[in-house]
Amino acid sequence: MPTVHELPENVRVGHVETPSPYTEYGIKGGGEGGRMGAPPAICAAIEDALRPLGVKVDALPITPRKLRTLIRAAQPSIS
Repeated sequence: MPTVHELPENVRVGHVETPSPYTEYGIKGGGEGGRMGAPPAICAAIEDALRPLGVKVDALPITPRKLRTLIRAAQPSIS
């Protein structure tokens, strides 16, 4: 994986702002895209880890209490 040691010493970093001409304040919605992948990934990881129990996560937030309830509901009742 490349690290800072592979970069040339004379790299210049700059910022270019291009306001949108179509919105009132020139804002764009591109910055929110990266945050939407985490919640489904967490739900998928929980379901994958608890697949033997048949746990399905269908709502967020998934609190410890809610997760415990889902696990208990998935376990067969002992009579």
